[in-house]
Amino acid sequence: MHKNFHKFFANAGVFIYRFFMFKSLNKTIYAVISVVLISCSNAQAANWNTTGKSLDINSLSLAPVPKSFPQYAMTLDEECKTSNGKKWSSTISGFYGDGLFWASIHAYRRDWVRIYEGKPVGNDGYIIRVAEAAKKWKDNSNWIAYKSSAKDIKTALLKGLVGRYASGGGYWRECN
Repeated sequence: MHKNFHKFFANAGVFIYRFFMFKSLNKTIYAVISVVLISCSNAQAANWNTTGKSLDINSLSLAPVPKSFPQYAMTLDEECKTSNGKKWSSTISGFYGDGLFWASIHAYRRDWVRIYEGKPVGNDGYIIRVAEAAKKWKDNSNWIAYKSSAKDIKTALLKGLVGRYASGGGYWRECN
């Protein structure tokens, strides 16, 4: 029995050594795969028309977000036309809860992104403001605004929202 006892611990030692070497090898393999995946990532930082601009983070206002947000998710279709004769449509994923509406859409070539923020405006109805940041043209914090006399987003969407943007130079865009 004494001989088997030493043989068991000798084999256990080899097993433990192999186990930790295997674990070490696994960690090394995972580290290499992680580095490869991160370096092959398609994410790139871009300068979004911010040359010469500085941002004081402390000056940003905080918007209260309900703890239950979002309560609902929805898919919306947006159709737009411009004074230049251009037309396009977009499918947007939106989120809603406790009066707050939020959605975003981006170009697949990473050229632009739009953020939709909606909220009730006292007794005057509901408004969704859309801001756009772009690489190839000027950013616009008021890309378009959708206004409705409805007090909530569900009623506003069922009635049909129409937004309009007009610049001083005769250019306009209209979306619904």
